[in-house]
Amino acid sequence: MDKDVYEKVMENVLAMHLFKHKIVHLCIPGDEVPQRMRYKNQSGSSLSFRLDRPNLIGFCFCAVFDPNKCSGYRFLDIHCEAQFIDKSGHSSKNVYSLFDIAYMNADWLYSEHVFLWNHWFFNMEDGFVEASFQFYPTYPVFDYEAIIKCGVHPMFGEKGINHEKKEEEPPQQR
Repeated sequence: MDKDVYEKVMENVLAMHLFKHKIVHLCIPGDEVPQRMRYKNQSGSSLSFRLDRPNLIGFCFCAVFDPNKCSGYRFLDIHCEAQFIDKSGHSSKNVYSLFDIAYMNADWLYSEHVFLWNHWFFNMEDGFVEASFQFYPTYPVFDYEAIIKCGVHPMFGEKGINHEKKEEEPPQQR
């Protein structure tokens, strides 16, 4: 695939992820995290950062998988384990799966592939201040080295904005 076409596809998919509540999963040959991805690790399977805005509503995830760094994958799912720390120092962990239920047939992966997916969750009014992420393929084993690059793009809501427009009621006549 031509590099310009590849970049355009990746940017379009990321743009769809950023369009609130649209779910798009993508697996495409390649080895680059999209340019617009806010946080990136260009040589590993984990990253951490401080969240600088409130009202976190979801994430776009990117993992570059190298099938030559692991063996025995007949079926594949990519997971991202996330740890969040809030303002008071409490932490919580979540795991976000690319395919959730079904596994992808990995027999045809002979080269590096980029996986993009997103996950939406409730609006966190108070919000978290720190986040760390660890990507790994599963089945039959967790193999951190098989993820050679990764990225995370947080998505934020706007505080106080009602996204459902209500029709104004006409003033009552007396």
